[in-house]
Amino acid sequence: MASWDRCHDRYPTCLSPFELAPQEQQEVAVSTTFAPLQIPLFRNLWVSSMISSLGAMIQTVAAAWMMTSLTGDAQMVALVQTFTTLPMMLLSLPSGALADIYDRRRLMLLAQTVMLIVATGLSIATFLSMMTPLMLLVVTFMIAAGTSLHSPAWQASILEIVERGELDSAASLNSAGFNVARSVGPAAGGIIVATAGVAAAFTANAISYLALIFTLLRWRKVPARPPLPPEPVTSAILAGVRYVALSPSLRAIIVRAGAFGLAGSGIWALTAIYARDSLDGDASTFGILLGGFGVGAIGGALVRTRLGKSRERIVRIGTLTFGAGAILLSFTTNMLLAIALMVFCGAAWVTVLTSLGVSVQILTPRWVVGRAIATNQVCIFAGMAFGSWLWGFVAQNASVNIAYLASGLTMIVSLILTIPFRLIEQEYLDLTPARTRPLDDYQGSMEPNDGPIVVSLEYRVKPEHAVRFAEAMREIGQARKRNGAQRWALYQDLNNPCRWIERFHSPTWMDHLRRQIRPTITDQLLLERVRHLYDDPMKVARLIDRSRAPREQGKRAPIVQWPF
Repeated sequence: MASWDRCHDRYPTCLSPFELAPQEQQEVAVSTTFAPLQIPLFRNLWVSSMISSLGAMIQTVAAAWMMTSLTGDAQMVALVQTFTTLPMMLLSLPSGALADIYDRRRLMLLAQTVMLIVATGLSIATFLSMMTPLMLLVVTFMIAAGTSLHSPAWQASILEIVERGELDSAASLNSAGFNVARSVGPAAGGIIVATAGVAAAFTANAISYLALIFTLLRWRKVPARPPLPPEPVTSAILAGVRYVALSPSLRAIIVRAGAFGLAGSGIWALTAIYARDSLDGDASTFGILLGGFGVGAIGGALVRTRLGKSRERIVRIGTLTFGAGAILLSFTTNMLLAIALMVFCGAAWVTVLTSLGVSVQILTPRWVVGRAIATNQVCIFAGMAFGSWLWGFVAQNASVNIAYLASGLTMIVSLILTIPFRLIEQEYLDLTPARTRPLDDYQGSMEPNDGPIVVSLEYRVKPEHAVRFAEAMREIGQARKRNGAQRWALYQDLNNPCRWIERFHSPTWMDHLRRQIRPTITDQLLLERVRHLYDDPMKVARLIDRSRAPREQGKRAPIVQWPF
């Protein structure tokens, strides 16, 4: 312990061997697509999630039909879909932050319970003929908000249930289950509405939540005991956005995901018009085309894990396939050929987005994974929202065939993004937390809001090591900034070139403590690689800014007494 004490005194990021968390197995095992279903908890959650998704699709069809019955305004009918997707844009980031801050099982249970209550109220109000267009839009938004709250927590929980090597298969099964619900749900919703009425469809949606609620209640998950109090949601959102922005691998994923959503949204937005204008079809033609897309999506999800390990290669093939499918759709008037092309587009759509989503989970530490997932979802939906408007504008001013052609060409041209935003294959990164508690004492004399806190580290570097030291420290600086350090800088003394100073800030003492528990084993290896480039002893100083007033009015910031 004496050697550790000396290391701690001279280097605040040096890890005690007693503070290292158990290292996760980093080898990515090859698993079959259905391997995760052998885990009872995952199997139960997967089946109940598929039932819940089926109810959501029935709800969407019933809500659109009810709005048509309540008002003949086409704009109000279109708003049903808008209010269904809007929460994913507005609430994904806060939901991702909550998934990282609080217990994910309880968060999912809360979301499902709220949706059950709202859906039950909607069913009762419909039975009593009390529903109005405005009420229907509000209820639709609330149910979609519950889905937005549930989704990041569920995706971030997968690695708590399955092994790391089975994540690909688990994500593929999730996609397949959702697409089964999306393929069957609209037809089931139409049958229920036609035979039993809209209220019965709303009731079916309410009942669909019970299976998932029951499964979550049976999940005997041991609550984690975080070493620090929960982070405020706003700060958590900013920390998540900062981590993604400073991570080249995650930046590449969200840029590619947003571009794919933008280019591919023409298929989603214009299929009904394509069925009417290009195929001279009706509503049944539209339904068959969507069915073909759904069948392709299911197939793509099931075979994706058999396509090889390189996600960059999978995403390139999927992007090219989708673009070629959209281009060929713009030239065909044959129904059978159009259905076949929709199958290929559906398979490519799910293959690409699932691969990108899995990459987010593999490349992100657990403390911020919910926010990274949410950021990816926001970029996809933002791209789809803008793309739907763009391709609709092209179809309105030219034709749906021209819009499909432009959409497909844009998709293929987007492959140029593989040059600046190539997906990084880093499955073997060890993202285990390097420590389970802060180095500094949370119960010490400092108050949580005291600050700013400045950490200054002084190195002695020989001239022959200076260039390599500066390059290595820039990489360390990126890691420190991802984990919360602000105003990071590296200085060299002009009067004594062998003297280097690294300095960074934390807004408060609590932010300083949070930054200490965020580094991973991989981050720690960066520090290990630079240690042979400087001479002992290294000097470290922790400073507090006394030039500004305390954050809490009427309270003096304590003067730290030695020893600290």
